[in-house]
Amino acid sequence: MRKFAFSFLLAYVFLFASAAVSCHNGDPDYPTHDDIRYEYKIDLDGYELSRAYGSSVYEYSIPSVWDDKVNGQKPVVRIGSDSFASWRWLRDVSVPSTVRQIGDSAFSDLQHLEGVRFAEDCPIDKIGEYAFAYCTALKKIEVPANVESVGRQTYTYCEGACEVSFMKSNGASALKEISESAFYGCSGISSVTIPSGVVKIDRTAFANCYKLAKIDFESGSALEIIQDGAFSRCSKLSELKIPRGVRFIGRKILSGRGKNLVIKFEGTEAEWNGIAKDAEWDGGSDNEITMAYLGNE
Repeated sequence: MRKFAFSFLLAYVFLFASAAVSCHNGDPDYPTHDDIRYEYKIDLDGYELSRAYGSSVYEYSIPSVWDDKVNGQKPVVRIGSDSFASWRWLRDVSVPSTVRQIGDSAFSDLQHLEGVRFAEDCPIDKIGEYAFAYCTALKKIEVPANVESVGRQTYTYCEGACEVSFMKSNGASALKEISESAFYGCSGISSVTIPSGVVKIDRTAFANCYKLAKIDFESGSALEIIQDGAFSRCSKLSELKIPRGVRFIGRKILSGRGKNLVIKFEGTEAEWNGIAKDAEWDGGSDNEITMAYLGNE
């Protein structure tokens, strides 16, 4: 009886182990590539990488093409929502030039992720909400040249990032909007230059960026709207340039500011007074603001 029980137990263990190995290395429902499991979706223009499984991978280059043996070889054009959620130890990822969109929360909460590498001719025009949120070890934030809107909380609490770089194609960025809390809590950034095409900075976009000392805008800025709390609790902020074309400034955009803040408005004092501003636009702090009207010079 004991011999039979032992044999049964051994057979059960072997069956379980075989099933586990099969699941990781060739289950037809989960195609493999470089020993990493994937789920793909087919679309008219190519494949979406909807889920990848590789929890112990440290460095990785996302495939540029895929073949599901049904639709043939096509480019990988999208990275789906939550697609890398299980990659807790990922430190470096390269995104191929075929990818045009990154879904919501695609790389969020990967607290060891230090680098995201985009191809120079990167065609990405959309990065979803929370896509890189809570990637606290990320050293540099690069926004691809064709992105028109940095999504809601896309880079929130990327605390390790010391630089925000807006990539350019033919000398320009396509960026038009920085959405709500896009860079909230990026406490390592010391300065940022906003691309000239940005029309709107939404509420709390750069709030809680404690080390942010200087905010500048490229020449010919199209900025019109600065929403509530956009630069709130940036306690090191010492210089803020506001473009001449701004038409609206929301509530408490500078609450929690430090001392000795200088606002350089590109227009005249009369133009500044003509901007529609919330009654508490400056946040009501005891720390005074020095205004400089560059249009008067």
